[in-house]
Amino acid sequence: MLQLYPVFSDHALFQCDSTLTLRGTADASTVVAAEILSDQTVIAKGCAESNADGAFSLTLNTPKGSFDVYSIRVCTDDD
Repeated sequence: MLQLYPVFSDHALFQCDSTLTLRGTADASTVVAAEILSDQTVIAKGCAESNADGAFSLTLNTPKGSFDVYSIRVCTDDD
């Protein structure tokens, strides 16, 4: 089961034009993918494989500063 650490929630703010690290847990050896989206356009994406304990860490490059609203989609290879 995919879970992000509790620090990530709806309406979170992230530093612009930098690197965002997403951490969480999933089943062991699961590929976890994440995308930053503006509407349905992918702005950035990254993926990582969870370790034997299920922990994963992946990075995304955040967009330049704006008043646009972005969403982050995180899923596994099973989704």
